[in-house]
Amino acid sequence: LEPLKQEGWRIFHDIPARGKDGETFNLDHVAVGPGGVFAIETKTRRKGNARPGLEAHKVYFDGRDLVWPWGEDNHGLDQAERNAQRLAEAINTGSDDLVSVNPVLVLPGWLVEMKPMSDKRPCQVVDPAMLPDLCASELTVLDRQQIDVIAAKLEERCRDVAY
Repeated sequence: LEPLKQEGWRIFHDIPARGKDGETFNLDHVAVGPGGVFAIETKTRRKGNARPGLEAHKVYFDGRDLVWPWGEDNHGLDQAERNAQRLAEAINTGSDDLVSVNPVLVLPGWLVEMKPMSDKRPCQVVDPAMLPDLCASELTVLDRQQIDVIAAKLEERCRDVAY
């Protein structure tokens, strides 16, 4: 995410948050910039034995499910989408400009490949090398003032965190 800073992006890590139900949680990373707001969830998984025809270092995303070398699941997808929704509620509180938040699941240590999609959920799945391009490839949806307002709301949550 660091390369995005040179393009006017604001990057936040490990943001404390509280849901409407009082549950506390954290947002792994948030990127705010001209391309929008991205709530980024990071999940690690150990590599295991691959099924025939699959490579041990690749995970495929078909728009709905993660296809691992050993099986399919949704690990991290629901959490990324839920966190993006909670972040959208928080940054839109008291604002006339409603901003959407893009959920992203990042899988360090894995090569992520897309499969043909028959169905698509809101979450995008990438490996770390793909993340800056994903954020920067979006059209300009936020201007400098909007970025500053959203960043101020996030900084308020992170006051005790220095980086």
